Amino acid sequence: MKIGDLAPRLRAMPKHIDKAIVGGLRAYALLSLRTSKQEFFLGGSGAPHPTKLTSRSGKLRNSVKVVPARKRGGFYEAGIKAGGPGVPYAAIHEYGGRTRPHRIVPRKAKVLSWRGKSGARRYAHVVNHPGSNIPARPYLRPALEKNLKQLEKQLSVAIEVAFAEGLRG
Repeated sequence: MKIGDLAPRLRAMPKHIDKAIVGGLRAYALLSLRTSKQEFFLGGSGAPHPTKLTSRSGKLRNSVKVVPARKRGGFYEAGIKAGGPGVPYAAIHEYGGRTRPHRIVPRKAKVLSWRGKSGARRYAHVVNHPGSNIPARPYLRPALEKNLKQLEKQLSVAIEVAFAEGLRG
């Protein structure tokens, strides 16, 4: 390589490095998605777990998706998200919170039916629910945090490779 060849290659370097960073972020987001679904959700429904989410329908677990990696302005973004139509409870499970008091009315039958604490069947036309305190059971943030070291390694290697490829032209 001649010294005169170096300047155009250095000018093209940011594109190589941007591509490497976006690729590393994409891999990090996919790894975090897998971690979230495997480590923070239990397989079936059942009694509430102190740190993991149980499932009735699987809608919350299925709503966890990758935020596509990209460069936007001078910043890079990627990650995972949850929620959407039919899953309004995604945030309250991640961060915890309190639901408001509300009325519960039957939708498909004339009366509501459930088993009380004694096990006896109970019936009502309307229930005035006092609201619930829902503890935080994060499933997105811990997955992202768990994979940060892997992201650092991926980005370091990707940038080195991009730099070397950029110099070679």
